[in-house]
Amino acid sequence: MTLIGVLGRGAVGRAVSGRLTDCGFTVRAADRDDRRHVLDAEPDVLITALTRGDESLRQLGELEWAPGFVLDFTTQSPESAWRCARQAAALGAAYHGGGLTGGGRELALGQGVLLLGSPVDPDGPAGRVVSALGRAIGFPSAPEAAKAKLLHNWVLLVQQWSAALALGEAGPDGADALVEVLAAGTAGRAVPEWSVVRDARGPARSTYLGRLAAKDLGEIARGLPALAEAGGPVLDMLTEALLAGAEQPYTQTLLNILDGAGNGPKEAL
Repeated sequence: MTLIGVLGRGAVGRAVSGRLTDCGFTVRAADRDDRRHVLDAEPDVLITALTRGDESLRQLGELEWAPGFVLDFTTQSPESAWRCARQAAALGAAYHGGGLTGGGRELALGQGVLLLGSPVDPDGPAGRVVSALGRAIGFPSAPEAAKAKLLHNWVLLVQQWSAALALGEAGPDGADALVEVLAAGTAGRAVPEWSVVRDARGPARSTYLGRLAAKDLGEIARGLPALAEAGGPVLDMLTEALLAGAEQPYTQTLLNILDGAGNGPKEAL
């Protein structure tokens, strides 16, 4: 039976472990401090769901055997993904890195979207793991998949930031009407389901904390220099705001930006 090892016990790592266990896989999972529990078992498929790319590289450097496959869900720069791919290749392991969209809720339901380069054989051991977690979008290489993940996060954060500012400007009395207007004329995910719109109605439920979003913006600044130069002011402003609300959901931080700024509903001129 294929043994799955999961390094990382954050929201993604916990969801991956739980989903795979529910699907009948044998899983060993651990965080950094007790990672020997996973590494000593020499799993056939090793999944890393860590905070930074250098952590993935360090974990690969500690391996004393070659897992058949490494699935790296860590958000990292293209250069970091390239280094991880080289390290895995030196071990003789097939490396599939890039990241994922969504989070723990989607993975727990088997509805995750995994960005993986190089593509995973759907009929192989890693492909069966991916199928249990959701669906894969394949890329020619790990750096290309990592770049797509960073671009996804840039669009996500700027979209949610702009929606938070608009909701703050509309004020409580105008928020429902604004959402209806946006829903009538925007593309993609239904506006009422946007995380920041959802969290504006009640307690923030996003597990994507401010410090993690700020970390990802840092990866964007390092890994996508042309985009970072063009969007520098927004990157700087969002990073400062997200670090200020480091341990709260990023949606709550964005919704708080206009607090006390005198941007409530305006009287008609």
